[in-house]
Amino acid sequence: MTGLPKGTSQTADLTTLGDDTLPYLHDQVSGRPLWKVSITGARIQLPSTPAGFRDRYERTIDVLLDPVGGGFVALSSRWPIGEAPMPPEPGAKSAAEQMTRSGGETYHGFPTVQPGVSFINALDAIQRGGGSPLIAKQIIAHYVMWSRAGKWAEPRAVWAITLRGIPPVMAPPGTASGALDKFRFIVDGQTGKLLCGSNTPRPDQFLLATP
Repeated sequence: MTGLPKGTSQTADLTTLGDDTLPYLHDQVSGRPLWKVSITGARIQLPSTPAGFRDRYERTIDVLLDPVGGGFVALSSRWPIGEAPMPPEPGAKSAAEQMTRSGGETYHGFPTVQPGVSFINALDAIQRGGGSPLIAKQIIAHYVMWSRAGKWAEPRAVWAITLRGIPPVMAPPGTASGALDKFRFIVDGQTGKLLCGSNTPRPDQFLLATP
């Protein structure tokens, strides 16, 4: 499902998430037992990477799996040691409010079918579309049922992948200044097509939905 390299070591532990920040689906993952498979010493390899270029970081990657159904819950690379931290991700409620307000986005649940493309291939679609996963300090991914107002109003299974700690780039019109040190991409889970991207949710107070 992930296509991740093996790295230098792998461990698996049954763990319980605390107050998870996953928008819309927070109550389905917080406080429940999950398998956490950790891969250390991994460098991500993507098919479209130019010769001579490689993942900037040797990563430790945690993959969370449902111990009952075996489904994918989340993937996250740990923040690199020695790098200045970013503000933490906003809480689940705030994140859901921002996503609903900014683009009419919703996560409806976890898909009951396996993805047609692996996480690595979804990440490669992001790279081919102009994203920079191999220089992001942190990568967070979820495989969810997703919709967005407009032509993607019908829920579909997607990879929602956030790149955090990416170098500053020129923000498109209407984007908050300095907002592009992180970006969330949506990739169709069956076709591998890059659908869209968004700089929300963010921890910045001025972007939060009003009560």
